[in-house]
Amino acid sequence: MITLPNGEAAKSLSVYDDVCRRLLAEEVGRDALFINWGGGAVSDFGGFVASTFKRGAAMVNVPTTLLAMIDAAIGGKNALNVGGVKNTIGTFYLPEMVLTDTQFLATLPQSEILNGMGELLKYALIGDVSLWRELKNLDKVSAEVISPSWITFCREFKERVVARDFRDNGERRLLNFGHTAGHALEAAFAPALSHGHAVALGCVVAAYISYNHNFISKESFDEIYDFVKKWYSFANVSDKIDEIIDYCRQDKKNSNGQIRFILLRSIGSAFVTTTSEQELKEALLYSF
Repeated sequence: MITLPNGEAAKSLSVYDDVCRRLLAEEVGRDALFINWGGGAVSDFGGFVASTFKRGAAMVNVPTTLLAMIDAAIGGKNALNVGGVKNTIGTFYLPEMVLTDTQFLATLPQSEILNGMGELLKYALIGDVSLWRELKNLDKVSAEVISPSWITFCREFKERVVARDFRDNGERRLLNFGHTAGHALEAAFAPALSHGHAVALGCVVAAYISYNHNFISKESFDEIYDFVKKWYSFANVSDKIDEIIDYCRQDKKNSNGQIRFILLRSIGSAFVTTTSEQELKEALLYSF
């Protein structure tokens, strides 16, 4: 058993080097089975190790957090962070299986449930109006209110998208709704913002730009804003706006110097487009 540093701190080149040296010392072979037992960072890191150590070994993901159950453990994306930029280097490498047991949710503090709720919000806004209606009417967030059907929907939704676009060249980019600004906020305010918290804030930014282009109504934007404001603290971005924009420039979806962005065509439907730095800056300052 190899225990990793908590959260995103695990996803570093130095930890990767340490783990690979440990595996060599233990004479681990290519016929090993890697079991990635933990949250999203464990899935990301463990998948990267399994996919690269001796050119690849089998792995199984056992997600123990809501975020990992509905997102990180599924789809075969594995990565490390470099220079504070999220998921700079990585691989596409699927696990042999994902073993999900929702009893783990009862072991989590509310902060970790909220971490997963950021990704759950994303799935609702891009894929299921009825799920969004359920979420926006929640009067509390805890393990008890997380429906197994929500986890099943998210997992199956992602699996269908990944099956059609494994290498993330088209439709799979929709799964990054809220992530362009979210990753930038997460990096700029590290370690204060968890990934899911940052994604929730990123959903507000994307919703504002969607509203600004008249794709969604002011009422829909206000509902998204109010939901996120109710459950998450808002970052003060004014002093870090240039740093946040710089991180957005590093986003992997970008092409030809343009910031690619996922917007809502309506609640439950999303599409890929581009946005200007000025528009993104306006959205960040308006939202927070």
